[in-house]
Amino acid sequence: MKVTSNLLKRYGPYQATEMLDGTADTALYHAMHTGSGRVVLLRVLSVRGQLTDASVQRSIAQCVAEIELLAQIKHPNLLPVLDHGVDGKYIYMAYANVGGQRLAEILYGTHAAQPEAQVSVARLPSLGETTRLLREVGAALQAAHNAGQVHGQLEPHSIFLEGHTAFVADVGLLRLQKHIFRLDATSSFSMTRYTAPEIWLADRAIAASDQYALACLAYELVTGLAPFESPAILGLMNAHLNDTPKPPHQVRPNLNLPSELAFVFWQALAKNPDDRFPSVMAFVDAFTVTLRGRDEPPKSFV
Repeated sequence: MKVTSNLLKRYGPYQATEMLDGTADTALYHAMHTGSGRVVLLRVLSVRGQLTDASVQRSIAQCVAEIELLAQIKHPNLLPVLDHGVDGKYIYMAYANVGGQRLAEILYGTHAAQPEAQVSVARLPSLGETTRLLREVGAALQAAHNAGQVHGQLEPHSIFLEGHTAFVADVGLLRLQKHIFRLDATSSFSMTRYTAPEIWLADRAIAASDQYALACLAYELVTGLAPFESPAILGLMNAHLNDTPKPPHQVRPNLNLPSELAFVFWQALAKNPDDRFPSVMAFVDAFTVTLRGRDEPPKSFV
C-alpha cells in the first residue's frame, strides 16, 4: 500500500511524504529531512501506554539502546541506520533511501507476499541471479548474526533491490516491537509462509530461523512456488511443522536442476534448527556449489 498525502505526519525532523506500508503499530515511509532535504526510508513504531508510566519510559530506553547497537552493524547489503529518535509516542529510524523496488513488488506486483500470492515462472530470476541475490541477502544476515542480532521476519517485502544490489531492511525490528509492547515471551508478531517451525511453536527467533526463511525464499525463486503453502493459517502451520517440500527438479523439470538441490533445501528447511546448516552462509555456499554451471541465459529481473 502506498499513500501520498499532505496530511502525513512529521516525526522529529522528518516529514513523511509517502507511506509504503503500515499497521496500527508500525509503518514505513519515504520521508524528507526538513533541514537538509535528504530523502530517507523512515521506520516508525508507535508506543502504547501513557508516556508518564515508568514501564513505557523503560521500553523506550530499551529501544533506543537497541537501535544504537543496530546502527553499529555495517555491511554493504544491510540498510544502514542513519538517524533515530523519539517524538512523543513514536520511535523512528531513518535508513538510507536506496531507491529501486522491494522484492515482493517485483515478484507479485504488491508490497507483501500474501499466502495466496504466486509468481509466474516468467517473473523469476535466472539461477545465476538467484544465487547472487541469496549471497547478498545471506551475507547481510550473517553480519547481523555475528553482531548478535536476528531478523526473525525475513520475507520479500523486507528486501530492496536497486540495480543488481540487494539490501536487507528491518533487522532487529522484531526485538524493538517486543520491547515496546513488553511481550518478551512472544515469538513473533506475524506468521508467514517463510516462518520457521520453532517460531510456530512459540520459541524465539534465532539465526537458524533466518536461514530457514531464506531457504523458503530461495525455493520460491527457483520453482515459482513456496515450499509450504496453504490458504488457511492452521494449514500453513501444519505444513511447516510436518511436510517435506517437493524436490525442485520435480517442480520445474524443464530447468535441468540437479537432484542434489533437494538435499540442500531439506537440510536448510529441517524442522529441528539444530539439523540445519551451521550458518546462513553455509546454506548459501551449498546452494551455490550445487548449482554451479547450471545457470540459464541472463534475463532482465530487476
